[in-house]
Amino acid sequence: DCELPLFKLMERAYINGRDVAKRMYDCRGYVLHHNIDFWGDAAPQDNWLPGTYWVLGAAWLATHIWEHYEYTLDKECLAKYYYLIHEACLFFVDFLQPASIIAEDGKPYLVINPSLSPENSYVTKAGQVGAFCEGCEMDNMILEGLFKSCLSARKVLDKAALDRDGKKYSQKDYEDFSYVLSHLKKPELNSDGSLMEWNREVEEVEPGHRHVSHLYGLFPGHTISLEKTPELAQACKKTLEKRLANGGGHTGWSQAWIINFRAQLQMGDEALQALVKLFSHSTLPNLLDNHPPFQIDGNYGALAAITRMIAQSEFDSENVVNLKLLPALPSNKKWQQGSVRGLRVKGAYSLDFDWQDGKACNIKLQPLTKEAEKIKVNIL
Repeated sequence: DCELPLFKLMERAYINGRDVAKRMYDCRGYVLHHNIDFWGDAAPQDNWLPGTYWVLGAAWLATHIWEHYEYTLDKECLAKYYYLIHEACLFFVDFLQPASIIAEDGKPYLVINPSLSPENSYVTKAGQVGAFCEGCEMDNMILEGLFKSCLSARKVLDKAALDRDGKKYSQKDYEDFSYVLSHLKKPELNSDGSLMEWNREVEEVEPGHRHVSHLYGLFPGHTISLEKTPELAQACKKTLEKRLANGGGHTGWSQAWIINFRAQLQMGDEALQALVKLFSHSTLPNLLDNHPPFQIDGNYGALAAITRMIAQSEFDSENVVNLKLLPALPSNKKWQQGSVRGLRVKGAYSLDFDWQDGKACNIKLQPLTKEAEKIKVNIL
């Protein structure tokens, strides 16, 4: 109900974004900046450098098209909007610059330059406050998700991976996409064990900044997990401790993102603690999120977080989904029994289950399409 209107907005924005990409950057594909409206305005907004000059709007939004497919297995929808993923990638093939940091094959990493870590700042070598940088962790993780989504979608669609006019894309595009994907910088740790936000270790101006953008790979991205990257997961915990110890999470949407991080890290008690703070300090009497002023992302983010405390699903391979039940259930006795109905699971399944004494029971998984019947769901 919410994704399809988003894709229609992206269709409108694509026309403007293609024009901005060509005229402003002399690049193929299309670009959206940090702020678009109903009419799909793709140009930079405002003149505040720590937020205005951000070129990853289309990259982030396009990953929703692949995410939608993982939950629905709807190839027709994926084929219809595939060009929005492909041409977001195409823009960055032209736009990315060689970094001063070298990859394992001896060639430079590819970065957005200049870039910024949204709304955050650091101390330069000259002792000044700086925002622009040679790439950052959020860039790397969004681009990784985008290019992986495109290559995965192409594999699913095969000959149906067409452009807006129904024409086949060049094989060279996919070769370029694979090269970019292999030359995006991997996550690193700071000397204190926290996750590095910029592509080099720097001194933060606000250690308690409300943004925690560099944890994108944990959520909503899929790079970092307790099972596959335990060291990076611990670095995310360290990052959250550091932010919160210095006053972070003081806006509604920021607190909502923190609850999602904690749900991903299976920190149920800490997730509940943040949820209580969200409702008691950042929610208005009419239940709308208080930034201040009102911002809907705190409401939707809280709903996403509560859902992820109860169930999480990820594809483990092409036809296997791993489903975690109660991964971040708080120890609070009021949470030890409950039920959920009609929750969507990746692989096009609907989930109903109850829980008693903190343990799942009466689990019912219903395939929603014929394609879903080919998917195996492992309940963890």
